[in-house]
Amino acid sequence: MRRPWFHYFTLGGHAGEIEGEACLHRCLDLPRLQRDLVTHAANELVHRQPPLRAPYTWDLHRPPGRAAQE
Repeated sequence: MRRPWFHYFTLGGHAGEIEGEACLHRCLDLPRLQRDLVTHAANELVHRQPPLRAPYTWDLHRPPGRAAQE
């Protein structure tokens, strides 16, 4: 997975990683546009991940590549 701050930079973000960490810990406020870019970057990265779910027993014991039974 790409690092969130790198993705933020690819979208045009200007704040450094230290400023971003400070913002996450509520020690610093980023300008509105930068906050929105951070949010957009995070949402894009989350959207690219497979949905999280707990596996059933048959998921754990199924051979790789075999479809789930319905």
